[in-house]
Amino acid sequence: RLAMPPRASGLLPMLAVIWGRMSVTSITQPLARAAFSLVFSAMPVLAQDVMPLTSSERADWQAVGRVVVDGAGPNSGCTGVMISDHRILTASHCVPLTEGVSVSFLAGQFGADIIARITPDTQARHPNAPEGPLSLETIPFDTAQLTLRDAAPMRPLPLGPEPRVGETLMLLAYSNGMGNIPRWHSCPVLATAPGLAILDCAAQGGMSGAPLLRITDAGTEVTAILSATAQGTSYAAIPDDWVISAP
Repeated sequence: RLAMPPRASGLLPMLAVIWGRMSVTSITQPLARAAFSLVFSAMPVLAQDVMPLTSSERADWQAVGRVVVDGAGPNSGCTGVMISDHRILTASHCVPLTEGVSVSFLAGQFGADIIARITPDTQARHPNAPEGPLSLETIPFDTAQLTLRDAAPMRPLPLGPEPRVGETLMLLAYSNGMGNIPRWHSCPVLATAPGLAILDCAAQGGMSGAPLLRITDAGTEVTAILSATAQGTSYAAIPDDWVISAP
């Protein structure tokens, strides 16, 4: 059941997954009483309230980094976040289905500098991860875990309670073609459903897998990861037991 304030009742008709390209499809959503067209798009849609991470802040956010497919071009990839000293969380559509093709995690990348280039020992997509275009039903399973045998040197950002309607989360994400400097985006939570958060912020290529962060005096928590965008509205996967219960 969707939790939604009145102003969010008119959901937007076009979703764009923010990594790569794929064919267009449509699904019917009784929830929105409309057809939602799903399309992978590299067209930039700039987010609101964008602020680059500064060099003085960099040390505090080393757990966020770029997820790149080995051998891919410089303007492709996603964002990921270390949620424990052995695990990196990102979007499943950022992890190739092709056997033998692997990804690397560029921890804390800031321009040309990185804290560490990490090659995971295993990379696993959610057991229910979609192999085709995403829909509102499959976005909750758009997660993947990259697992390390040895602990990484940076401090992880732990998982926290799921997003709450009305709160504003902070998204820290890389955008393709923006110089490999992560940027802050302010994302109010418009609505939630099981495994899904709907956010009042836009996104662009490279931001898939980025963490939605709850930042308080008590610390920082990862509440969800970015999956898709739709003309100023974004959609995030809330980690389920497959992520939460992993060793």
